[in-house]
Amino acid sequence: MIESPKSEMSSRIEQQIAYVNNLFTGLSTGILTFLVHLAFNGDFTFSGLSDKVIILSSTTLTFMSLSFGVYLSWLRIEHYRMQSRHKSLSEEEDKKHNLTNLIRSERKNRKFLKYQAITLVLAAAFLVVLAVLAFLRKPVVL
Repeated sequence: MIESPKSEMSSRIEQQIAYVNNLFTGLSTGILTFLVHLAFNGDFTFSGLSDKVIILSSTTLTFMSLSFGVYLSWLRIEHYRMQSRHKSLSEEEDKKHNLTNLIRSERKNRKFLKYQAITLVLAAAFLVVLAVLAFLRKPVVL
């Protein structure tokens, strides 16, 4: 059976979403590891409320990014199951209904990938702010 160009493009988009999701999940895990290292490392001290708020915000956003990533992975599995079911359906009405569900599933995947990206970028931005604050507080030794 020869796939249509549209379904081939759709499968490429799904692969790209999967790759980007895995990349964002890995980056979120790395940021979370760094935040845990900062929290338990004796070299870095939280000198004010702003540091604590920034690190708490970054940690929360990182957990949200990881949650979106895991949920997106689960959605991709469900999408794959729907695709398998769609290929096995024989009646035209069932295929139309399932195709509508597939399109909704693709939109939902893209939406959660955007959520994951936004929370990851915000978490990283808070980390940069924290690093700049820590750098500005260090005394200059000549």
